[in-house]
Amino acid sequence: MRAITSGKLFKGTFVAVASASLFATAAMASTIGTPLTPEITVANNIPLPYSGYTSVAHDANGNFVVAWYVPQPYVGNQVITFRRFAADGTPLGNAVQVAGSSVEGTPALAMDADGDFVIAWRDFGDSSGDYHIYAQVFSPDGIAVGAPVLVAQLNASITRFLDSSFNTVAAAMNTFGDFVVAWDSEVSLGGANDVVGRWTIQLRRFHLNGAPYSAAAVVEQKTSLLSYHYVSNVHLSMNDAGNFATVWGERGGPFKVRYYAADATPTSSAAVLPVQPLENKNDTYNTFATALENNGELLLAYTIQVYQTGIIVQPQTVYLQRYSGATPDGQVVTVAARQLAASGEAGDLAITALPSGGGAVVWSDDASAINGVTGSISAEVFSAANSSIGAFSVGSYPQDLPQAGAGIGIAGLSVTTDASGNLWAVWNAVKARLFSAF
Repeated sequence: MRAITSGKLFKGTFVAVASASLFATAAMASTIGTPLTPEITVANNIPLPYSGYTSVAHDANGNFVVAWYVPQPYVGNQVITFRRFAADGTPLGNAVQVAGSSVEGTPALAMDADGDFVIAWRDFGDSSGDYHIYAQVFSPDGIAVGAPVLVAQLNASITRFLDSSFNTVAAAMNTFGDFVVAWDSEVSLGGANDVVGRWTIQLRRFHLNGAPYSAAAVVEQKTSLLSYHYVSNVHLSMNDAGNFATVWGERGGPFKVRYYAADATPTSSAAVLPVQPLENKNDTYNTFATALENNGELLLAYTIQVYQTGIIVQPQTVYLQRYSGATPDGQVVTVAARQLAASGEAGDLAITALPSGGGAVVWSDDASAINGVTGSISAEVFSAANSSIGAFSVGSYPQDLPQAGAGIGIAGLSVTTDASGNLWAVWNAVKARLFSAF
């Protein structure tokens, strides 16, 4: 029961987070996208138009937690904060700071059926200068359980993490509270101008009390020329049985997946996920999000940006593809064509699986988000056969960030479901809302 930049649906409703809003997924098609709550203020200490990166997760009763991170130079030091909410969106206490000053990247958040949750992050604050990945477990009432758990430590002199705007730490938690943390790193191996390197994706499984089951396990490892952003956005997607999939992208290359049983035993090798092909070598796969259905099928939402001689020549397109293992199940679906701001920012993308099959895709569109105007957030619900059930508007977000320059807006989008299967959407660490998905 976890959500990072994606979420899980239960009994027909889902939650998306960028701010926060709830959308219902009850059994009446005519109610798809009906707001079930007003827009809820998640964080009241982030002055607009500043943006935060968000994660959201919920328990079996529909109570949910939003965690967020605001990067420099927007509001000073980087901090990770969370806030708990009841199923109807009522805040359960004030915002709580988890870590600050030396953290980087979107916090990875996951929750079990009883409301225990874990937040994982990467940190650069040790006096040695080494990089760390930590995880902190919390009880259902938001109280920290013990000290932060050291998931991994990497030598700063030879290790490069990828850029903080990418999800390089991911987390998933099963019904009983066991959790998995995945991450990627890139290490210099020397060579001319120190450009030969090895990048590695790893994961580690923990008990609810933070005790590790074992040492870290390698998901995939590759030696190549060091390349900025060689690995893009490592994702973990877990279903109700606790089985999970690790998905990542490679720079200029494919998306890849590896599947695991609930005890973190691999059930497949790393495999390429065939997708809508790029038109030419200058095109890129940008943002993507994943969800794992209870039947074991994987949902991949992703975007393609088409370039000619370095110039964007068509709107970024959002696609949805379903997989059985690494084999496409059905045709790819074109969800939407979205515009980019003047800077070429990619916007954001999130997905959640529906309990009865199918999923909901939520995305941001920067078409109007230039010069201090706003960007829009939309959602579309799909059946288990990848047929569209309905699309609707989620909300809007401020774009023009003064310190970063015009057009640099971050929707900070994440999504999960409530106990009935309705959709909570959260964006910019400021708003949330619940919507119907059926």
